[in-house]
Amino acid sequence: MRKSSMYLCQNWAAEKGDRVGNRSTKPHHGPCNESHDTLLDFCRCESYQTESSLAPFRIHTQTNLLLNRIATSEKRENMELSNKTAVITGASSGIGAAVARNLNQAGVSLVLTGRREDRLVELKKELTGAEILPGDITSPALPDNLIQMALQSFGHCDIVFNNAGTVVMGTIEDIDIEKVCTMVRVNVEAAYRMAYVALKHFKSTNSGFLLNTSSIVGTKVRPTGGAYAGTKHAIEALTEGFRMELAKTNIAVACIEPGLVQTEIFRDWDEFPAAQFDIPNPLQPEDIARVVRFILEQPDHVRIPRVLAIPADQEL
Repeated sequence: MRKSSMYLCQNWAAEKGDRVGNRSTKPHHGPCNESHDTLLDFCRCESYQTESSLAPFRIHTQTNLLLNRIATSEKRENMELSNKTAVITGASSGIGAAVARNLNQAGVSLVLTGRREDRLVELKKELTGAEILPGDITSPALPDNLIQMALQSFGHCDIVFNNAGTVVMGTIEDIDIEKVCTMVRVNVEAAYRMAYVALKHFKSTNSGFLLNTSSIVGTKVRPTGGAYAGTKHAIEALTEGFRMELAKTNIAVACIEPGLVQTEIFRDWDEFPAAQFDIPNPLQPEDIARVVRFILEQPDHVRIPRVLAIPADQEL
């Protein structure tokens, strides 16, 4: 759902003979100086319709047809995600929470999960039509429970944002192997389980959208980050395999590949990577939320299998 530009009567063409929708170098100084959220609202403006210089177009058939086309187009945009239901993992903070807020604004009902119940409770208060199911994403029962909660609460499950993850990096000498293995269980095992459970449900309904959170290192690698990159390479391979398997169906999959994002995933690090990698302006979770929304809002015949979104300062 694209945000409409603001149309100002004082900036719109009003010279006699202008057609609806053509801007003029001369501003309209009629009685209306209001802002209109959409072109349709502008065309319906009383000032626009009563201005003598525009009177010939007030009842012109082409104008009415234009209004109808605008109305139909804007309604279609506004309804694109409305009444859908999404499951979001890793929703208690960062990218997951930002995506929850963004999709909810578009009319999407939500089932949210994460380890920090207090954060989920607070997030739910901000939203309309949201349920929470706190839990450990590595629990084998959690993915199916999330789908079932969506069906019981909202009657359908249309989108799964498979976002839960963690990051462990370090030199061979210093890295904690047990933390690496825990990361693999979260980033690979749990993500795979959620993905397969979601797609089994989507196959049963012949409709749905799975989005997996990967990383810029899902296609690259850096020293001391091989294990983490390996988990994201695994997500890339899984998603591409799904894409090929699901071609010619109504089920879509996509991979989001964020660069450095300012989130709490780095809260246990001695230093936030922005300084370490000379990235003074990392992305914000809301930036990734807009990417997710963009992918979801494409027409049915369009697929965007992956999107790399990085800060302007990031070289890798």
